[in-house]
Amino acid sequence: MITAAELLKKLPNSHPRHIYFPEDLAGLKATHQLEFQKLAVNRAMALASPVMRENDAPDYRRSFELARFRLDRDAVACALLYLFNRDREAGSRVHDQVMELCRWNCSVAPPFDEVALSVCRTLPALFDWTFDLYSPEEKAAVAAVLLRHGRDIARRIAIEDFANNPGNSHTSRLPGYLGEIAMALHGAGGDERETDGWLDYALNFYETNFPFYGDDDGGWAEGPFYASSYTKWFLPFFFAVKRICGHSFFNKPFYRNLSEFFIHFAPPEQESHPFGDGHWPTAAEWPGFQAQDPFGVYADSPLAKRFSSAARKNAEYFELHLLDLILPDAGISPRDSGSPFFLSRRAGFASVRRCPDDPENDVALLARASAYGSGSHRHADQGDFAILARGKTMLGPSGYFGYQFGTEHHRKWTTQTIAANCALIDGAGQPTDSPEATAAFTDFAGEHFTADLSAAYGSAISYERRFRFDRKNLVIEVRDAIAARRPVIVSWLLHSYASPEILADGAFVIRRPGAVLRGKVTPETALSVSDRFTVPCPGLPDQYHMTWIFPAAERHEIIARFTVELI
Repeated sequence: MITAAELLKKLPNSHPRHIYFPEDLAGLKATHQLEFQKLAVNRAMALASPVMRENDAPDYRRSFELARFRLDRDAVACALLYLFNRDREAGSRVHDQVMELCRWNCSVAPPFDEVALSVCRTLPALFDWTFDLYSPEEKAAVAAVLLRHGRDIARRIAIEDFANNPGNSHTSRLPGYLGEIAMALHGAGGDERETDGWLDYALNFYETNFPFYGDDDGGWAEGPFYASSYTKWFLPFFFAVKRICGHSFFNKPFYRNLSEFFIHFAPPEQESHPFGDGHWPTAAEWPGFQAQDPFGVYADSPLAKRFSSAARKNAEYFELHLLDLILPDAGISPRDSGSPFFLSRRAGFASVRRCPDDPENDVALLARASAYGSGSHRHADQGDFAILARGKTMLGPSGYFGYQFGTEHHRKWTTQTIAANCALIDGAGQPTDSPEATAAFTDFAGEHFTADLSAAYGSAISYERRFRFDRKNLVIEVRDAIAARRPVIVSWLLHSYASPEILADGAFVIRRPGAVLRGKVTPETALSVSDRFTVPCPGLPDQYHMTWIFPAAERHEIIARFTVELI
């Protein structure tokens, strides 16, 4: 295990020394011409906006959003352009923003922590990459701010006893930020016993009991967006350690398997990314999902590298994670990929695809049955499934998160069972914010698999959902067996982004660009269709909700059969 003392012996006194050394710059610039072309758009966006001031926004939600734009996106883009191109105007923008940050008084203490987290995330790199632009007095001011934030982080980690409870997606970033701050402060004066202790903590933490797989907020149990974003916030610390001393944190199963997860749940041009908060239904909510290139860091196979390249080519500019954009070797070993089947048993994600390496002709069945319940960014959606064809969502979770987070729509629709392709029992869904609302894939045999959903509905219900995907004929079957101690009414739900055409025999047709889905649910029963959320979401596209009501009975056998046609 690497120690702070060993690492700091190899840390140069010159700058840059955070992720990059001076001798890296020319070679990386030559091999990342596409990225620098896109960064020209980022530059224009950044220089067209003023630096962010602490009280620019009227409320926390807007401050959080503004910090992501002005700090995580604009300031980092400008710092990269100064570092690699000696762009003086971009460098001046970074200098002014950094000095403005020295006047701020924000804290990483919850619950209003995201703005300070953006400061802690970006400031070490911004300062290092534009180091020669600051006077001695300004350098001392930045060092004082870094020290204050480092102590603030250390205080939160201690209060939460985080090493023994490593489950919070906000706190899990903090050891990385603490390690970066310690390296930024090395040689700047002050008590190096304190800052070296921070660095040792970060090194020990990420080498031992991290990454966690989902004990509250971890791994990919939070869904594709959180796997692609929130488990990347601390990676600049990984990159810095790798460049300074050659030690890689990436040779763990989580990172070795992550690109395969993204191949199944976040391929380029896929319209939505089930499941959980941030599944980003359509570009209308947030067009930047692929712009952050979920594969980039983890592209350890030919297919993942191809998808990473496609994501970057299709992006107009870079939205998030610009600190990951231009990297020396991250130290992830190469692997094969492209299996049509994927199962993450504990986190609870299953995928069967027709041809993952050919998105234009691909059809996917995705499903969720997680051991981690419905807390944090996970929804009350055990047993939820999605069917996608040519990247378009034929059936999938409904509701919006994004800039709706914390709203009535988010809390009372998107996170609830009513927003999922699931069932309500006597009008009630699965409990939210419940670690006991678990489910499990009890078998997985490629084209057919089973999920036990009983625990998600409580002790009075036995619920088994079986999936079968005939990949040759593009026929998908979902078969539910529900048993209760007393007669119960079952509301069986499906959701789509296109208005379903209801046929005379009760079947339905959903048409999307390039594909048609034909479906039938049996036994025949009352069916209703709505284009309204029970909790409205103004300003975003309508979604469509089908509900079959099965009369009260102790046992229900419900079969849904879907046929997909590519056109």
